Order: sequence, then structure tokens, then C-alpha cells
Amino acid sequence: MRTTYDKIADAKYIKISAKASRRGVVARTECLSDWLNIDYDKQGNVYGIEVLAASLHPVTVLVDQGSIVIREDSRRPVKPNLQAGRIPVAV
Repeated sequence: MRTTYDKIADAKYIKISAKASRRGVVARTECLSDWLNIDYDKQGNVYGIEVLAASLHPVTVLVDQGSIVIREDSRRPVKPNLQAGRIPVAV
């Protein structure tokens, strides 16, 4: 997992996948809220997580045994039950 932050855009990107970054690796993006997007590869696995207005939305991402939990600083899940069956992880 690798995190990058763009100060100008105030955006954080958390790359979950071990796949090399290259153009076209993201097949689709799911918008979970106005500030949180999940990128998927062609196989439907999570590639990365984009947090917009990151300074307003500090998050913790936990990846464990094929499931992902995204928590805002308040410690409640952003979207409940982000389980491996719904969001497969490719690592």
C-alpha cells in the first residue's frame, strides 16, 4: 500500500494494488461520496482509493485478509461491510 498527497488539489491517493502504475490500469471508478472514490482494475479488484478534500476528511484504511475498511477520523466506517466479496483486493 502506498499513499501520495497533492497539496494543491488537497487530494490523497491510497494505492492498494501491487500492480505497477500505468495508463489504463483503472477500468472504473465508484463514487462512494462527494469526497471518496474507489478505483477498480479490469478484473474488478480495488486498485486505489481517492480522498478529495483530504484535509477535511482524515481517513484510515485497513486491509486485512481480503477485506478493506475505510474509516473517517470519527472511527465509524465510511460504508459498512466493505467485504472481500464486494470489494476484492489484488495485492
